[in-house]
Amino acid sequence: MKKTIKYIILFAILIAVGYGIYAKFIKKEEKIEFITTNVKRGDIVKSVEATGKIYPKDSVDLGAQVSGQIKKLYVEIGDIVKKGDMIAEIDDIKQKNKIDDLKASLNIYKAKLNSANIAKEVAENKYKRELDLYKANATSKENLEKTKDELSLAKASLTEIQEQIKQTEISLYTAQTDLGYTKIVSSLDGVVISIPVKEGQTVNAAQTTPTIAKIADLNTLEVRVEVPEGDINSVKIGQKVKFGTLGDINLDYNATISSIDPADKTYSDENSDIKGSSASVNSSNAAVYYYAKYYIENDNNYFKIGMTIENSIIINNAKNVLMVPSITIKNDENSHFVLLKDEQNDVKKVGVEVGLSDGINTQIISGLKEGDEVITNKLSAKELENLIENRKMRIR
Repeated sequence: MKKTIKYIILFAILIAVGYGIYAKFIKKEEKIEFITTNVKRGDIVKSVEATGKIYPKDSVDLGAQVSGQIKKLYVEIGDIVKKGDMIAEIDDIKQKNKIDDLKASLNIYKAKLNSANIAKEVAENKYKRELDLYKANATSKENLEKTKDELSLAKASLTEIQEQIKQTEISLYTAQTDLGYTKIVSSLDGVVISIPVKEGQTVNAAQTTPTIAKIADLNTLEVRVEVPEGDINSVKIGQKVKFGTLGDINLDYNATISSIDPADKTYSDENSDIKGSSASVNSSNAAVYYYAKYYIENDNNYFKIGMTIENSIIINNAKNVLMVPSITIKNDENSHFVLLKDEQNDVKKVGVEVGLSDGINTQIISGLKEGDEVITNKLSAKELENLIENRKMRIR
């Protein structure tokens, strides 16, 4: 009886050890579970996502071409102005005084001109008389030469005064032009967007041209999209753009790419009043961006200069096509395949021809039909083939 009990206990121990070995080494070889998705029809849109900024399409910096104190500012930021409207006035006392001085000088020169003409006529008559006398042997050659020299001096004096009058008239014209420059007027229909000066401030036009005000036409605005270097060759003139502001990122607005800069944005920003985003600082390690541009109508004045714009540039699209999640497609040398679940709930490898992809879904040109179930996974092609061969796949 005791031996029987021992055998029973030994048998139970062996069973427990065997189950432990099974649980530790064999049971782990359960099949890997995968989920499936159906092949369906839908639209695929391939696009480039990029950020841009709003600039005025037409704008002008109204500068001071003469130096002086700003006597009066006639506008404020936000004012609507027409071409020819007065914007500012610079104290014109210096210009007026200069005009008065030049007019007085001109009158003096004109009086001298009259005297010089008379002196010239006198010298000419004297020379003619002396020449007649010389021909009649009634005077000496010395006297003739003397009157000839006097005539030359009279002509030279007349010419000098005539040139002085011309120079003074030019200076007077310049002074009168400068007087006109003291009145700063708008050269564009638009809105005042900047006034970097104040009344009473002195501006110096001798060194640089000081900006008195900046006027921009806000009816039509320009959007400069910063397209990364890796995407710029996919962007073409005429492509559609869906865009929206940071406050309204539903991309409800539509436009068309009108131009693409041939040089990166650092070249364009050198001559721009509104710089691009600070994310693309010019350095040897910085990312390179190119401007793709389009225009928008601003009828309700919703858009503001400097606004950040989110853009989706449509590179290509395919409508109502068969598609599967891109994660289901694997590469096998020079071909593509998916894992298809058949009617017996088995898995088989099926080659497919793919088309357009937006990174999330991929178009299926051939190899599958609508409604087919394919397996979604992140494994490599080799890993999947090993699972199929060892029958370690289970469909959920």
